[in-house]
Amino acid sequence: MNLQQKYQRTAREIAARIRQEGGDAVDAVILYGSVARREAGKHSDIDLFVLTRRPSARRTLSKARSSVDLRHGTVSTLVFRTPQQFMRGLQAGSPFLRAVVEEGVILYDDGVFRRARQAVS
Repeated sequence: MNLQQKYQRTAREIAARIRQEGGDAVDAVILYGSVARREAGKHSDIDLFVLTRRPSARRTLSKARSSVDLRHGTVSTLVFRTPQQFMRGLQAGSPFLRAVVEEGVILYDDGVFRRARQAVS
């Protein structure tokens, strides 16, 4: 297994743990950045964008991510937004959110992210 595959597999595992720990409060988990673009190197981290209706769940979701990182020897970063913050940011033209929408790989989505992607396409 090459490094890119390791990072992608770890990202899927983190997304599954986030979904498991967050339950229905998690609307989407999106892989973005170098791993999503298939450009990961040995110093890359795993960038995940998490849409959650319950901001208070961030600590629990971050702990779930940390346990997977420790097991695999990886570093990941979580960026959290509520669906409302996400949509407002897209409407305001956020370059970061546009990049997430354009390059992001959907690891989990209850439909919120796909609808946003279609709206800006």
